[in-house]
Amino acid sequence: MRVKRSRLGFIVPACAALGLHAMVAEAQPCATLDPLGSYDTPGLCADLTIVGDLAYVADLDLVLILDVSDPGNPVLVGSYDTPHGPEEIKVIGDIAYVADHDSGLQILDVSDPSNPSHLGSYDTPADVEGVDVEGGVAYLADYFEGMTIVDVSDPTNPTHLATFDTASSGFGVRVVGDLAYLADFGDGLRIIDVSDPANPSLVGFYLTPDQAFDVEVVGDLAYVACDGAGVHIVDVSDPGSPVLVGAYDTTWFARDVEVAGTRAYVADFQSSMLVLDVSDPSNPALIGSYTTPDTPFGVAVAGDTAYIAAGETGVLTVDVSECCQADLTTQGAGAGDPGYGVPDGAVSAADLQYFVNAYVAGDLAVADVTTQGASVGDPGYGAPDGLVSAADLQYYVNLWVAGCP
Repeated sequence: MRVKRSRLGFIVPACAALGLHAMVAEAQPCATLDPLGSYDTPGLCADLTIVGDLAYVADLDLVLILDVSDPGNPVLVGSYDTPHGPEEIKVIGDIAYVADHDSGLQILDVSDPSNPSHLGSYDTPADVEGVDVEGGVAYLADYFEGMTIVDVSDPTNPTHLATFDTASSGFGVRVVGDLAYLADFGDGLRIIDVSDPANPSLVGFYLTPDQAFDVEVVGDLAYVACDGAGVHIVDVSDPGSPVLVGAYDTTWFARDVEVAGTRAYVADFQSSMLVLDVSDPSNPALIGSYTTPDTPFGVAVAGDTAYIAAGETGVLTVDVSECCQADLTTQGAGAGDPGYGVPDGAVSAADLQYFVNAYVAGDLAVADVTTQGASVGDPGYGAPDGLVSAADLQYYVNLWVAGCP
């Protein structure tokens, strides 16, 4: 809801008196994200993928299929007990391709989600940590073997095409066109020509400062989860010479990354799921986070919901929709009332009063909303700096004048 012009009658002169100037600020995700629901899986939830209203979950020695049409209430639809432990699942049509650790690749028929059945399998020499499928070919991140390539055009009879042996260990793989991008643990990002899947060849590489666990590729950019070094964004427009564009150093260990639009969602091992604004890849910025009760291993995003594979906690669903930072309290609620400090979906004079009270009191939790000296477009703009200053008042007034979309 936009702020009514009648409200500007007193705020604009006040801004001018303070030397503040109104600028339109875009809505951002909530700094603290709201939980929607959960599903307590029987084992250790390691990863998941969302296809339509279904979540395919890698859980210790099970593939679980959940109905997530209501993200606040995931419901078990079916399951399949794999020989070992699923690490990642790729679903194409009615077939699920499961990276099943030391049992290699498992291929399931999921045309009836309530009763998934085995189609075929291929046991690799190492431990399959990740999988991608393109054009009837499965590309497997095969730990100390690097990358194993398997023909799955007949899912009941997968056959070996090639092995691309690397100096380290394959953990994650994504295929775009004729190129495979391999997160190769200690050797960083490997870019491999797979135009002939039976004869893969190295095109280029980017050596990450810490172990590479996962990679996502969007356009000319590769987003690499680099453990203790956070997320590295790499320009791969020239695959023979990838170049670092920007990086975000997460608090703990970046293990999984998912990119949707201008946001990157990161499973930050041991602590939380982070949301990064990557609209400027050279300056990724934290715009939201959700602390998980157990270690987050993986994350997937569909629409306004993030799905977190949270270890022994199972699957968590979190609202990542746009929210209005200017909406701070309920109109008409005073201190001590239930609605005080609770957003009500509208921007009113009560929100401005609430912020001013926090600003005067030096309340960092409410009034520290930007970095002193940072302008629109700067990395610190909209990022708290541990201080309450006139910059925070300016920033909030901009939000308040802009209202909610």
